[in-house]
Order: sequence, then C-alpha cells, then structure tokens
Amino acid sequence: MENKFSSNAFFLSKYFALTTLMAVALTSGQSFRFVPSMGTPKEHLLCPTWCQNDTYCDRCCACHSKPEWDDNKTSYLRKVHVEYNSVRDKALLKINKQDKSQSTLYSVDHVYGRLRYFPGNICSFQHLVLVDFSFNHIEEIANISCLVHLDTLKLKGNKLKYISNTTFINLRNLREVDLSHNLIQKMDPNIFNIAGVQTYHVDVSQNILKTLDITNVFPENALFCEVNYTHSLFGKFVNTADMRLNPNKTYGSGEVILSNCVFPDHPLSLLLVSHPQDYPLISKVFQHGRIFMEGTAVMCDCRLGFILTLFRVMEDFKRRFFAKTDSMKYYCAGPPNMVNYTYMNILEDKNLTHLLVCDVKQFCPKGCKCIEQPSKHRLKVNCENSSFTALPEKVPITKLNVELHLAKNHIANLEYRDYLDKVSLLDLSDNPIQSISPEAIGSLTQATKITLNEHMLKGIPETIRKLDASKIDFGDNPLPCDCDNIWIGDWMRFTRDNSSSKLMCKTFKGVVSAEVVTTSYLDCPVGTSETLLQVMVGLLSALCCMLIWVLIAVQFKFEILLLKRKILKPHSRKKWIYDVFIEFDEESYDVRQYIFKTLQPFLLSKGLEVFIPCADTTPGETTDAIMLSTIMNSKSVLVVLSYGSENIAYSSAFSYFLHDYDRKLILLDFDHSTRNSNSHLKGSAALKRFGYYIPITDRHANICQRLADIFGPSVVKDLQQPSDDTVSDTTEIQLL
Repeated sequence: MENKFSSNAFFLSKYFALTTLMAVALTSGQSFRFVPSMGTPKEHLLCPTWCQNDTYCDRCCACHSKPEWDDNKTSYLRKVHVEYNSVRDKALLKINKQDKSQSTLYSVDHVYGRLRYFPGNICSFQHLVLVDFSFNHIEEIANISCLVHLDTLKLKGNKLKYISNTTFINLRNLREVDLSHNLIQKMDPNIFNIAGVQTYHVDVSQNILKTLDITNVFPENALFCEVNYTHSLFGKFVNTADMRLNPNKTYGSGEVILSNCVFPDHPLSLLLVSHPQDYPLISKVFQHGRIFMEGTAVMCDCRLGFILTLFRVMEDFKRRFFAKTDSMKYYCAGPPNMVNYTYMNILEDKNLTHLLVCDVKQFCPKGCKCIEQPSKHRLKVNCENSSFTALPEKVPITKLNVELHLAKNHIANLEYRDYLDKVSLLDLSDNPIQSISPEAIGSLTQATKITLNEHMLKGIPETIRKLDASKIDFGDNPLPCDCDNIWIGDWMRFTRDNSSSKLMCKTFKGVVSAEVVTTSYLDCPVGTSETLLQVMVGLLSALCCMLIWVLIAVQFKFEILLLKRKILKPHSRKKWIYDVFIEFDEESYDVRQYIFKTLQPFLLSKGLEVFIPCADTTPGETTDAIMLSTIMNSKSVLVVLSYGSENIAYSSAFSYFLHDYDRKLILLDFDHSTRNSNSHLKGSAALKRFGYYIPITDRHANICQRLADIFGPSVVKDLQQPSDDTVSDTTEIQLL
C-alpha cells in the first residue's frame, strides 16, 4: 500500500508540476498554433513553445497542447443547457438566455443526469466544442458527425456497450475522448484513426472488452498521446482487418496503457503469428512511444522470446514496453517454470531467455518432442530412440533453424524431405545408414553439423561435395574407396579444416584416412579419355576467355579508344583557324540565350576564336562541307546537349577527337538530356565516364570558367580559310 501511495504521489506531483508549467506557458503567450507535420491540423490548438525543442515535437504538442478557450483572457465558451421534454428521458439543448457572451463556440456540461439518448437537436449546435455527458444512462452514441468543431467528448460512467468505427467519422477536431467506466464489450478496428480522424487522448479504461483489435493498439501513422485500456481487456487480441506492417509507415507514436488486464500474449505476438514474414519490421513499432502493461501477466514463452530477438539492445525494448515506475510489475503468467519471474528478471539474466520456449504440437512427429527456442534461433526436434526406420515426413513449420535429433533409431536410408534445406543439425548417430540419396545430401547446405556414426555406407553420392567435409562426422567405420570414387580424397583435402571430423577409407592397401587416397596411391591408370577431357577443358577455357574479350571490346570499344587516347601523347599542330567550335540547338530559345549572352562573350574575353555556325556563316550557306572543314580546323568542339537537339556535327567531331590526340571535345548537358533524347549519340556515354561531360546544373562550379580552363589559351596562328586540299583531307577520316 505504501509503495502504491508513493507511486501515485509521484505521478500526482509530476502532473501538477506539468500542469502549472503548461498554464504559465499558455497564459504568458509562450505558445504557438499547432500544425502537425502530417495529417489535418485541428482548430484552436495552442502548443507550448518548449515543445519545439523536443525531439518529437508533434507528439509533444499532441500531449500538451490546449484549446485557446482554456486561456480565459482570449476566448470564452457559450454555455448550453439540457432540458428534458418527456418522461422517457428525451431532451433538447437550449441556450441560456442570460448568457450575453458573443462567442460562436458552445459547451454543454450535463453530468449525473438521466439522459438515455443524446439530445435530439444536438446537430443544431454545430459549433459545440465541449460535450460532457458523464454519469448518465446513455447506451448508444448518436450520429454526431455533424459536430465538426468538437474538441472534447466525455461520456464517462454511462452504459455504452459497443463503439463503431463510424462513431467519430468527420470529427477531425476531436482531441479528447473519455469512454471510461462503461460496459463496452466490443470495438471495431481503427476506431480512432479512420478517415483522417486522429484523437490525441483516449480513455477506454474500466470496461469489459472481450476482444481488442490490434489496429486499436498499433494505429498506423497515427499521431496520438495516450490510449488507456487499464482494467478493460479480459479476453484476447484479434486481427480482424488482417493488419500487416508496412515498412514505409510508423506505428505507435504515443503511449498505449494495457495495465491490469487479462490476456494471454503480448500484443506483438499476434502480428508475429499472423504474418511471420514481417518479423524484421516489428522493431518499427513504438519507435517514438511505448506500451505499458503493469500488473498484466502474459505468457513468457517463445512468443516473448521472438520479440526479444528483434531488439538488439535490451534497453530499447525496456524503453518501448516498460513504464518508468516499477518494472517489476511486469510478470509472467506461465508456463509453470516461468511463473515466479518478471520481465525484468528475464532482461537482466540472459540464461532466462533460453527458457522462453514453446512446446510445438502441430506437425511434430509422433514420439518426438518439438521445442521452439528463439534465443538460440532453433526448433529442436528430438526423436532419439523412437524406433524410426526413416526420416519424419514432416516437422513443424518455423522461421527458425531445424535441429533434427534421430540418434539410436533404425534408419537405413537417408532420403529426401522438403524441410532438409532448413536443417542446421542432423544427428543420425547409432543408425545403420546404408545409403544416402543425392537429393537428400544436396539439400543439407545449411547444416553445420551432420553426424553419421556407426554407419554402414557402401558409397556416398557426389552431391555431398557441395558440403564442407569438416561439418560431417563419419565416425570410425570406413567407406570403400577405389579408383571409381577417387574424388573422395580430393574433397576431404580441399574442404576439411583442422577439425576433428574424419573419414576413413577401406582400400586394397588397408584402412587409411581419406586424405591419403590419391590416384597414385591407388595406382589408378590415367586413361585417354581423361587426357582428352583435360585438353577439351583447356580449349573451352581459352575459347571462353576469347569470347569474353570480344564482348568487352564490342561493349566498351569507345572506352578502349578513349583510354588509348589518354595514354598516348598529343601531336602538336602548326595551325588552327578556330579555338572553339560550338554546336547547339538553334531552335531552343533558352540554349540560344545562354550561348550568345553568357558563354560566347566570356570565351571571347579570354581571347579565344569561337565559331558558331548560325552566327558565323551567311544564312543558307551552311553546308556539310563547310561544317566538316570548320570542325577539322577547330582545336576544340563544344556540343551542347538539350532536349530535341539533333547535334549533326557531333559524329564528325567525335571521329576527329578519337584520331587526333591534340583535339578536345566537351559535352555540355543543358537540361539532363543525355539519358533521353541524346542517347543515340555514339560514344556519349563513354565521354561522360571519362570526364568529357559537364552538367550545366553543377552549382559548385563556374561553368564558363571551367570551359575556358579546358580549352586553354588561344592557339590560332593563321585565320585564313582552309584550302581545298584541307577540306578533302577531312573525308579520309573514317566517321564512327
């Protein structure tokens, strides 16, 4: 009693301190209008400014924001009273004529009355923001979707039995609901998180729920402060809507209180059972909030063990699922060996986590014991000394590794089973194993230990070579070894580590370790077919290498040419007529403005001779021959890529660039078009990979200056037009 009193005193003192702080903050103007980062904002809510420093500002405001009418200096509520008009306890709402307030917001406070129904004209007061009908006799909540401004609804101590998920539809401003001390037995899924309604404070304590849908415990993307189910659930959790965890959403932003209830499992267990493939997503639940279960006993078996394995740090689990007051109140209801332990005992003693097991009955072979143990990530199927003559047809379905213990049985043949690929341990010691099927041994790739002591094998399939020989214990019984299975020696030598596992071979020279067995040891002849096979393998390998080289050369031919260009030194030319040739889409207004108003003036100021076809030729004069000649006599070519540009001169410029190592070619991407309309330009991808590409959107660089640095100082020495011989020379370069 003393501990309970001190605990309550602690919370009361903390509550009054926080309330005082809130009052001071709100009345002193230290608040701001609360607009959540997600969801529809509520009207008239003021949040204390200190919430802005909280890591989870939205949650802080959801817990501590108050409506502006709580500050009497700024806003008042007009009082509405209830007037009964029949002996059947029907009533209407009426305004107090003596209330001279000019406020457009209303409140009604009618507690300890005899209401059995909501007042018939309640929708005539759509600006009601506070309704308190506590301690009446109301059995059903009427259609109140008309009260779109409602902030607080108090129905404590009535006779409500059922809450529909349409009850609060359209009530987007509903912040607080009190349904405590009723007779509620059933609630639909998504009660407080449907159609945009997000209620911050919900009290459903002291009811008699027989089931509770998991969506009302882990609301999806919902902003809330607290949902209280204390002394309310006396049944089980259900997943009526088949809820699954979504990796792109969050669950549980506030506190869910399930203290002093009666239910068999942790609520997370239901999600694990419904969709075990969602195990890794469980850690997303209650990242910002927590769940309290003080005084509620749950089963401390493998289901709790599964949950604990999902949290790498136990402190994280404590923070999300334990109250701060007294963690020793979280205790185990079973199984019998765990009844005297609390959650805290389990978290502080790792050995106790190994006791969180389940005795699995479904699909457990007759005569066997199947124990699921999440702490060791295993399902242990113990069928030792059970007179088995073959492997079990089925084992329980599990996400854990399967350990199959079949020692001291009468199994002669190791046959395939569809669960073998999940087996991490297979114990067949003291069984007269005479044969192993290739499919069975080939499926045991996850096994870390296979025991075949006392086997009677006459041979083993070559599929066993998929396994690590050091993981298999053959015992002392030898295996017949000859020239037909000479691979056994190679397998043991190349895969066995320094472990104690071994394989003995029975040869015509006696019993020896399999590692000793070689072609020369057994005097095995090397046949012509074997030599031919080796030659064919060699030729095939050479052919594959050549094919790979050809494919690389074809796929990356431009990259190879560019690499060659980088390695070889450039040749110096005596004459260039132009320093820079610029090709761009003359029809694009934006590109044209950039070239003539920004780039060209800058390059000219650096003393460079620039040729622009549309500006430096007579209209109608531009021909392929002139373009080819100009490109031939320009040291650098700048190709501006833009949507819809044809870049006719690019092919010639690229060909000259590959063959003349003194030239420069730059692609200027004006609007990220290289992967779209300009993808047809051969070699453009290679140029980009080798750094001959500049995106104009690079805000970390002065594009004009960068281009000027690449082009270098002017090298033009003679500005006279090229001769006809020069023009004809251009045709000799093969265009790519």
